[in-house]
Amino acid sequence: MAGQLPPFPPLDLLLGAEAIGAELGLGQAQVWYLARTGTLPVIRVGRKLCVRRSKLAQWLAEQEAKAEEAGHTS
Repeated sequence: MAGQLPPFPPLDLLLGAEAIGAELGLGQAQVWYLARTGTLPVIRVGRKLCVRRSKLAQWLAEQEAKAEEAGHTS
């Protein structure tokens, strides 16, 4: 139907800096800093940060590829 959002798995959504930080092993302040600088692929819903796990996984893979290209992996 027109005007409907495409379905996505409800567990795919991380809502809030705390949830995003827990997923990445970061503190909330670090998440907010990375969001503010445009580093993390988050969206804002009111005062909350949101990201889909699938989008975060894609972003992490891109960061890993960049690090490998630069020779910064162990």
